[in-house]
Amino acid sequence: MRRHMVNARGVVLVLLWIMTSAVWAQEAGNAGSAPDPSAEGASAKDAGGDTKQERPFISTGQDYEALADMRPEKTVWLDTGANGRVVGLLEQEQQMPAQGAVLILADEGQSADAGLAGALRDPLARDGWATMSLGLEAPPYPLEQARHERDLPGSEQPGPADAAGKGESGAADPGKASGAAKPGVGAGSIIDVLSNTDLNQMRKDYQHKIGAQINAAVSHLRGMGYQRVALVGVGRGAREMVSQALKGSGAGPGEPQMLAWITPTLQPSDLDAVAKASAGQLRILDLRSSLAKTESMHDQRAVIRRGGFQGYQQQRVAMARHPGRDDAGLVAGRVSSWLKQTLEPASE
Repeated sequence: MRRHMVNARGVVLVLLWIMTSAVWAQEAGNAGSAPDPSAEGASAKDAGGDTKQERPFISTGQDYEALADMRPEKTVWLDTGANGRVVGLLEQEQQMPAQGAVLILADEGQSADAGLAGALRDPLARDGWATMSLGLEAPPYPLEQARHERDLPGSEQPGPADAAGKGESGAADPGKASGAAKPGVGAGSIIDVLSNTDLNQMRKDYQHKIGAQINAAVSHLRGMGYQRVALVGVGRGAREMVSQALKGSGAGPGEPQMLAWITPTLQPSDLDAVAKASAGQLRILDLRSSLAKTESMHDQRAVIRRGGFQGYQQQRVAMARHPGRDDAGLVAGRVSSWLKQTLEPASE
């Protein structure tokens, strides 16, 4: 009899433990779907009494101090106003007369000294171009996740450049390569936390921040006396250069803005914007790897030309699908040659 009582007591304890665990799990789930405003520093009423939760998200930044310590002789600190200071690395021209300046925006997640962007400075400088490179920090995590999950309402649909999560160069999406697609976090969880309006505002804020960095770099180069600043974008950096190029932010007096794309990752909206531009105001060199598939390249070229834009040239180059430092000499030669040939009539 005593043994039966002990067994019954054990069963009751087990049932109580299971029920308590279920309650804990439910509370943890509720906490995950409705974050504590005090924990996220977000629930303060404004003067009008409206309560709006600010949801901070971490964006992978760049260690500018470490970069400046590593390349002190090439470091230029650029003031972007409300967005703080960033580091550009500058290599001045090594032959006279100076051709002008080139501003390179690295691929997403890369610093000003990393990969192809960092390696292009020296060969372009040797060919007479003062060359500055800028890093491109990754966007906030929700934007990366929304980009992967293309089913968010109102989000841009992938064009040929983003098929299968890869850029036109065949490069894997930097967000996926860095492990941005975290287990258990999908588009649904982002929708639970952020509205589509929030995501659009976050995207605008990110693009405004990058645009301020580009403008600060162009202003610095102009202040050094370079009236002609050509823009170069690598990978996802190419699309961040589009809006600035359309504004003619680095064009020389009486010259079109010069823009070079290197294995670009683009969206349909970028192609549409370029297609409506005037060839007299903008010229584009589009460098693609000879190892990349040709279908999407032809499709993108067709979109631009159907829009009536005539200042576009696409070239296939014998470089890696993920062009790196070893490809810098070849790429720099193509960019420099195109710039000189395109600008020659204007300089006569």
